[in-house]
Amino acid sequence: MSGLFPKTASWLEERIGLGDLIKRTLTGYGIPARATGLPFCLGGLAILFFLSQLLTGILLLVHYVPTSAGAFHSVERITLEVPFGWFIRGLHSFGATTMIIAVMLHALRVFFFAEYKNPRELHWVTGMILLLLTLFLAFSGYLLPWTQLSYWGSTVGTETLRDIPLIGEQCVQLVRGGTNVGEPTLHRFFALHVVILPLAFLGLFGIHIYFVRRTGQGGPPTIRPGEPKYPFFPNHVAKELLVFAIVLFVLTLLIIFWPEVREEPADPFNTPKHIKPEWYFLPSYQFLKIVSPKWFALLLQGLAVMVLVLWPFLDRSEERDIRKRPLLLAFSILAILVVLGLGVWGHYS
Repeated sequence: MSGLFPKTASWLEERIGLGDLIKRTLTGYGIPARATGLPFCLGGLAILFFLSQLLTGILLLVHYVPTSAGAFHSVERITLEVPFGWFIRGLHSFGATTMIIAVMLHALRVFFFAEYKNPRELHWVTGMILLLLTLFLAFSGYLLPWTQLSYWGSTVGTETLRDIPLIGEQCVQLVRGGTNVGEPTLHRFFALHVVILPLAFLGLFGIHIYFVRRTGQGGPPTIRPGEPKYPFFPNHVAKELLVFAIVLFVLTLLIIFWPEVREEPADPFNTPKHIKPEWYFLPSYQFLKIVSPKWFALLLQGLAVMVLVLWPFLDRSEERDIRKRPLLLAFSILAILVVLGLGVWGHYS
């Protein structure tokens, strides 16, 4: 038996090259020594929380019933009767928020360090699409508890599609599976949240990581070629796992001491007052409220998203240090303040 494992390992290595793959992507891969601080752990934190979402989501699926008659009661059973179901549900809910924040902060760090510049344009493009997928993942899961808040929040969210010129009505019916949010909508959102979007996210994440490995991580704009490298594995991975453990500990405290408030089941015939979407869509929601016509507001938002996705191809300056580009720095800070202001305005309006 003593020689069985080495022989098996040698047989596998000869056929699939697993050891060589691990060496090239983990143990033999280095990142700039000055690109190992907390801001550079945000990407790893986002994917760790995505994996946490997958695990907690699978555990929730064991008891969840994706029908309009059973969804709310199955979630109540998970929360009140299933052992530690309240914790798994809380971790799934708080984890979604944490993942969104991590991806957003990661994108801001890449932007302000201009890590999207040649030859890393595709890092940014795939990262922006991953951010959009993260938001859609959260939105598709929002309806699944089938509460009053989630039902009417999803109604408001899908209603915005109606203002798309020419095809607005068709888009609403396609997303809802009918004229109103109902059982077909729940089935569509369930399929998106559980199968379609996670698979799309995993596939695109694989492409994103390939690009990062192919052209290397940028780091701060002051980094110069030839600077010392820091081992990605196990050194940087251990740091990311430590950050993940700390955030997980904080979320555990929030779940224990600030549990989710019990809500009422969805009632299509009783519209609550002051229904708003989740915080990550509040700036867009408020923008649609203050700009008319609605199709013009949607057009402006679509153009803004397109500019963000294609930004590396629009910013052709070779200067990476944003401190030496005061106009771009001022405009970027102003844009962030406007988005935050719209979110706060939407929350309190």
